[in-house]
Amino acid sequence: MSDGLDDKFDAHFFLELFEGKNRLDKALKKSRNITNKIKRKHDPRQRFNRWRDSSSGKAWKRKKYEQQGKCCAICGCFIPLKYSHIDHIQPLSKAPELACTLENLQITCADCNERKGDRT
Repeated sequence: MSDGLDDKFDAHFFLELFEGKNRLDKALKKSRNITNKIKRKHDPRQRFNRWRDSSSGKAWKRKKYEQQGKCCAICGCFIPLKYSHIDHIQPLSKAPELACTLENLQITCADCNERKGDRT
């Protein structure tokens, strides 16, 4: 026969276990959120987009556009600056370390950039 102490101990033990699991779940969720923020900050595409939208990125684009004679680096057709794209010569998918390397960037028309995709 049980004197009730075992039942109280079991209930208390499982309650503590459940609360501990909840604390661990919250800590894990917080850790995942921090990890995702770090990944987004250091993601090559995100890093490139931040640079592209910065004043130095916009200045580089205007300068490179002028250097290329206002023409697409691939097909050579004239493109208005507003509709030009910054293309990665070595694609981000294959060379993420070159995301913001200026020597790996060129100005192209939308058609060439989209047609090229992730090819060199």
